[in-house]
Amino acid sequence: CGVRLRGSMFSRNGGGESGINIKMPADQRFRGIQPTIILRRRNPQEILVKHMANQAVGVPTSYNDFVEVRGYRSGQNGLLRMEMARFGENYVENGDSSPVFKMEGIREFQTSNGSGVKQPMPIGWIRTYDFGDLGDDKEQYRHVIRMISARKQDDYSRVIAMCKAFSAPDDQLREAVEAVIDTDEWSRSLAIQMLCGIADVYPIENPHNFNLYVRPTDQKIVAIPWDWDFTFNLGPTSRIIDPNNSRKNLWRVLQAPGINRLYRGHLLDLIDTIFNEPYARKWFEHYSSVAGVSYNSQINYVASRASSVRGQASEGPSVFAIQTNDGDALSVEAPQVTLRGTAGVRVRTLRHEETGREYRPDWIDDVVWEVTLPLTAGENAITIQALDFKGSKGSLFAPAGKDSITVTNTNSVDAPSPDNLVISEIMYHPATPIEAEVTAGFEDQDSFEFIEITNVGPRPIDLRSLSFTNGITLDFATLDTKELLPGEVGLIVSDAKAIELRYPSKPLILGVYEGNLANSGERLTLESSLGGMIQSVAYGDSSPWPEAPDGSGVSLTLKSPTAEDLGNPVAWTASRQPLGTPGVIETFVNASSFADWVSAM
Repeated sequence: CGVRLRGSMFSRNGGGESGINIKMPADQRFRGIQPTIILRRRNPQEILVKHMANQAVGVPTSYNDFVEVRGYRSGQNGLLRMEMARFGENYVENGDSSPVFKMEGIREFQTSNGSGVKQPMPIGWIRTYDFGDLGDDKEQYRHVIRMISARKQDDYSRVIAMCKAFSAPDDQLREAVEAVIDTDEWSRSLAIQMLCGIADVYPIENPHNFNLYVRPTDQKIVAIPWDWDFTFNLGPTSRIIDPNNSRKNLWRVLQAPGINRLYRGHLLDLIDTIFNEPYARKWFEHYSSVAGVSYNSQINYVASRASSVRGQASEGPSVFAIQTNDGDALSVEAPQVTLRGTAGVRVRTLRHEETGREYRPDWIDDVVWEVTLPLTAGENAITIQALDFKGSKGSLFAPAGKDSITVTNTNSVDAPSPDNLVISEIMYHPATPIEAEVTAGFEDQDSFEFIEITNVGPRPIDLRSLSFTNGITLDFATLDTKELLPGEVGLIVSDAKAIELRYPSKPLILGVYEGNLANSGERLTLESSLGGMIQSVAYGDSSPWPEAPDGSGVSLTLKSPTAEDLGNPVAWTASRQPLGTPGVIETFVNASSFADWVSAM
């Protein structure tokens, strides 16, 4: 192993406080997976808050253990806290391409010797530093927001977008930040940080010990707390918003209407589950027995802090109700309806009972919500159930935890759903272009990729709410074709002109997507803004997936539109025709026409 001392200028000041960094041999990682581990000597009680964060669900953290160390000198002996995975490339998804940043802040030297040379200690902070708009030049951000993974790309674009959003005026702040950060995850991470009274972190005190991760699926930034060794440091009755009156932009975000209720809801949920005296006593006494120290004062802190925060976070229950049209039946000429209502702070999501789908509503303020639901043609009985932060019906609102309304869609068009729309064919590795195609300018075989979707429902489908979000990207709202008729098949393609040349039958081309389909396989996700995921397929190029579609010129085709799991390789086969069968429904249960397929069903 490689071993070195580690620590800030404060822990380096005394040999007995420095930590230890251990790098494992490449073929003998710790516990089979960790390339490095850290042994920390200062404030081993941080393991208490790491334990709670691990149990909280939804808070990025690392697993810790206590270890007994025999050091190179007697002052090094004793109990240390061992940290395993840090937040670099071995922790996050796509760590080599999706960057993690670490907020370092700006330190200032406070003394100099007689010659004017600045001394390393004592040292202070430029405490006024904040996430904010410093312009478009990434060099203005690099010093204090340091990239610690995916450094070859040197991509600061999302961090710059985040900092600009944090500087938005109050009336534009929520919309700006929700476009670049996961406000739900930030609210939960800040909630546990605030409950545990963590000091020496942004935004509580010094502007550091705060990491950022650019999530690859949607490019939104996730907050990753770091270095919580100043635990239970704030007063147990300190405010849950800006306890030190630091006026940091993140406090502005947490006070924005809609986000503030989310923050308070997470605080209450954490108190209900892991930040309470019975839970703390069970586990803190366990760690006391292991460490040989008393954590009774920390147990008392949790009890006092939980009581204070519960009072600050809750404004009492609000009745859950649908208020649109005063809750009376209404008619719309559209395949969707936007409903508005009220709910208390403990309601996090809404469930549409008729479909079982769960929705994250748009909170107009801390009480009023809006949600857009899909409709079928004709009368729709809609029952909405309030869900709390644990995914169960909010008992606080029972028996008023759900409400119903009838909405009639006078249009003959349905909204898309998993029941009426399927991904029916995927040409991910097309045949090599022939001479005529090359002569026409199509030398790249990827130009002939396509994805086929089919309306398997009894009525037309309004496509405008659809988008592909994984693998390739396409927003159907930008397309000229707005509807897909019953039994109609449409293509989204890599290059429309290439498809028209290769397939003289002229299949219906809905639009052109961005990106390319991976020849080795990847996940394709078709979503609707009205109802979440419509279809998701993680296709592969080797058994148990059909292997012929990987370059032999045939496509991957769905055997039956009633397949319950499109991610199951058994649901797919190779097309019966060379080059696939775009725009043709014959692949379904070997039927040669839509009428035959309906008959077979």
